[in-house]
Amino acid sequence: MRSTVTASLFEARGVPPATARRLAKILDRGGSRRPGTKEQVRMWSELRTVVLEDSNSRWNFDAHKLVHDLAYADRDPKAGPAPAWSPSPRSIRESNLGKLMAERQVRTYEDLHRWSVDHREEFWSTMVAKLGIRFRKPPSRVLDPHSAVTHPEWLPGAEMNIAESCFPADSAKVAIVSASEVDEAVRRTTYGELQRLAARVANGIDGMALPPRARIAIYMPMTPEAVAIYLGIVLSGRCVVGIADATAPPDFDKRVRIAGAKAVFTMGSTVRDGKAHDTYGKVVAANGDGLERAAGVRYAHEQCAALGYEVPEPSLM
Repeated sequence: MRSTVTASLFEARGVPPATARRLAKILDRGGSRRPGTKEQVRMWSELRTVVLEDSNSRWNFDAHKLVHDLAYADRDPKAGPAPAWSPSPRSIRESNLGKLMAERQVRTYEDLHRWSVDHREEFWSTMVAKLGIRFRKPPSRVLDPHSAVTHPEWLPGAEMNIAESCFPADSAKVAIVSASEVDEAVRRTTYGELQRLAARVANGIDGMALPPRARIAIYMPMTPEAVAIYLGIVLSGRCVVGIADATAPPDFDKRVRIAGAKAVFTMGSTVRDGKAHDTYGKVVAANGDGLERAAGVRYAHEQCAALGYEVPEPSLM
C-alpha cells in the first residue's frame, strides 16, 4: 500500500497548488489498489495529462519525474522498465501494424506474427506493396518456392535501385526536419528538394568515372545533405561506406582501406559542443599527402562545394 501523498510534495517541485491538489487526489484514490502493471500505466497516463494541461508545469521535468516515480512505485521488476509513454487505443488502431491486423482480421500480434511465418510469400508480397517498392523489372514472384528455407531466393528476376523507392510522397511534403548547433532555426527539406539534391550527387559521381558498385565513403555529420549524398551514391549504382565524423584519422584510414573506398564525401569543418572540428583536415591527416596514392581515395570536393560547403582544394587533385 502506497503511503499518503500530499499536495505539498508537488508544490515543493514548483507545481501550482491547484494542480498539486489534483495530483495528490489521483494518487490517494489509487493508493489502496494493488500496483498491477496495467493499473500503473493508467495512473501514470492520468497524472501525466494533469501535468501537461498546466502550462506552468508542462516543462517542469522534476514534476514529471516525481509523478512517474510515484505512479510506478513498487513495480514488479519482472514487468520491465516503467514506460513513460503508451499509445492510446486510437493510435494503435491507426498505426500501420493496427491497420494490417484489421485487414487480416486477426486480434493479436501473435496471430499476425504466426501468419507472417507460415505464409512468408503472402506476407512479404503485402509488405512490398505497402512500402511502394519500385522495380525496374518486376520479379516473377516474391519468393522462389523451390529455394531452401535456409537460403530463400527473394524477388527472383527483379531489377531495382532501392533509392528510387524513397521519393513516393508529394514533392512539397516535408521529408526532413533539422537544425544545427550553429543555426538552431528549424530547417525543413521537402521530398522534392531531397530528390533533386540526390540526383545532383548521382550525376556528380558519374562524372568522376568511378566504376559501378565502387565504394564511396561519407565522412560528415548527419545533415540533410548527408542524407542526399547517401541516396545519391545509391542512385548512381555505387555502395555507401559510412564513417562517423568523430573518427580519428588513423581509424578513418583503416576503415577506408578495409572497405576499399575509392572516394570520400566530407566537409570543411563542423561544430560540436561549441568547438570547431576540422573534418576535412582529418581526412588529409589520415595519411598525409600520400592518402590518394596509398588508399586509392579521390576527393569529391567539387560535389561538396556544389552542396554549399567551403572545402579547400586538396594538394593531390
